Amino acid sequence: TISTANRGVADDGTAAVMNNAGTFTKTGGGTSPISVKFNNTGTVDVQAGTLNLSGGGVDTGATYTTTTGNGILQFGGGTRTLNNTSQITAANVTFSGSQTTTVSGTHNVAGTTTVSGGTATLTGTLTGLGNALVITGGTLSIGSSTASVATFTQSGGELTGSAVVTVTGPTVGVVTASNFSGGTQSGSGTTIAQHGATFSGNSGLDGGRTLQLNGASTTSGTSVGISLNATNPRMLKTLGRWCG
Repeated sequence: TISTANRGVADDGTAAVMNNAGTFTKTGGGTSPISVKFNNTGTVDVQAGTLNLSGGGVDTGATYTTTTGNGILQFGGGTRTLNNTSQITAANVTFSGSQTTTVSGTHNVAGTTTVSGGTATLTGTLTGLGNALVITGGTLSIGSSTASVATFTQSGGELTGSAVVTVTGPTVGVVTASNFSGGTQSGSGTTIAQHGATFSGNSGLDGGRTLQLNGASTTSGTSVGISLNATNPRMLKTLGRWCG
């Protein structure tokens, strides 16, 4: 744990900062929080457990990676900006809490990208969202890049932006790769569920978003709906079967 303390008006700890210009390695299970401002011009290697950066910071030519293991990099608070030469190649990334994170460099995650709070904006090179995209709260904004992911689960929050997001995973038994039980998708982009989707709650489309359902889509539950605002050119396009 790296934190600061408020000792009074003249020493409230808000000026505390950690600057990494070398290699910072997280090993061992559990969550290691860094609540002070964390500026990075070097490498952060999250090998196990969770490294929670909740104090914001500035990243210039920084690398967030996982050289071995299955660690989780968490942006859990504060305002953070990764410049266009920075890169995230960690196994798993979580955007949570009250964070505001802008990634102008490369986002290339192998495991899971999770958004549960705050606002994460991906404006740079989006190589991969990982095997899974999970949105339970907050906002994920993806610029003009195209993105593909094996599974997409949304129970809250918002997916927005102009990107085309394609869910490639197949249907396994009665489980589909796209599962929507809440939240909103907005912006001028398109979400393509290549093998249909399962709807088990109330979801919304906004701001011109297109949700394209290929294959067979199903509903599950007693109250299922998709809210379309007629004042915006929202579209629900189905190219397969709809089963309820």
